[in-house]
Amino acid sequence: MLNALKKADQSYNGIKNFREQSLATTAFTFSLTLELQKRPQDVYSVAYLMKKKSESSACIMSYIKYVQNKLNRKINTIKCDNEYNTNVIQNYCIDNGIELDLTMARSKNQNMKAERKIRTLEDRIRTLLLWAKLPDTFWCQAAQIAVFIDNRIIRPGETKTPLELFTDEKINYHRMHTFGSVAYVHVPKEKRRKIDPTSRRCLFMSYENLGYRFYDPDANQWIESICHI
Repeated sequence: MLNALKKADQSYNGIKNFREQSLATTAFTFSLTLELQKRPQDVYSVAYLMKKKSESSACIMSYIKYVQNKLNRKINTIKCDNEYNTNVIQNYCIDNGIELDLTMARSKNQNMKAERKIRTLEDRIRTLLLWAKLPDTFWCQAAQIAVFIDNRIIRPGETKTPLELFTDEKINYHRMHTFGSVAYVHVPKEKRRKIDPTSRRCLFMSYENLGYRFYDPDANQWIESICHI
């Protein structure tokens, strides 16, 4: 989890990973959080899905560049657990003049902002799976939805969501759908015969750019589409 200030030159950063079996494939969900104001409740989060835990270094560097370009601010400090103190991260911080603030081993209290966000996401992931009556194999997809929702919730005392604070754009709530709900996805003409059904019954899993991602339990396939019922 990465925390950075939007209206200050210093940023704080703590990282945490989740591990689960996602549809017979080991996967890690890596969450990075950007602190939008000087208040810890105003945070914008991003989740990355990785096949290997070692991919976290690339995620950190990619996200730092994204945040700096988006906000036109320089990140001065990264705060993370000692387990993410890799040579790649060390060299990156040295080359870019970023201070690396590491926590002590087995001292989660030194990175409480990140730990609080992790607990919040874990609770939402658990709730999503229970509500949709889906097994833990869909844990990574629930994590993506949990972060998506978290960025669109107005915090107490605020008038804008974290996403609006980060992008300065209005949110289209009509695009939001219930995780695990039934959706009939349109089948393009080139992928069916004239007498074949024009749609297939799937489950809504997550958002994909301007479209959606679905899972077909009968065919055991993942589908990306912008057309559904």
